[in-house]
Amino acid sequence: MAPYGPLMDFCAGCGAPLTSFASTQPFERTLAEGYAYRQAVESPRKLIVVAGIWLIFVPMAIAGAGLLTNVRWQSFPGSPESAFAACGSLARLAVSGIIIARTTWAYYSGKSRRRESAA
Repeated sequence: MAPYGPLMDFCAGCGAPLTSFASTQPFERTLAEGYAYRQAVESPRKLIVVAGIWLIFVPMAIAGAGLLTNVRWQSFPGSPESAFAACGSLARLAVSGIIIARTTWAYYSGKSRRRESAA
């Protein structure tokens, strides 16, 4: 455990926000939100957290898939604009799919481990 001073806003080990100031400034707020998302994805303990991740990232995946299907019709294949739009859509679809899958997998595998340890 690292020692904490009066001016430390984040844990040196895990990055958890320690003070209310940790989420008031723009840069610190980004770090605090990142910590919250990491905790939600890596070790969700409640089904409501998984549902929240699905509510946030399923529309993002749908938008990525919709934009990907739309890219074909906007311009002829091989144009730089078409390739750039396709890469952005694929990235949006991949990131949201990975986050949804990791969160759901972590919840159900953690649930079975908690059940086994309680027995």
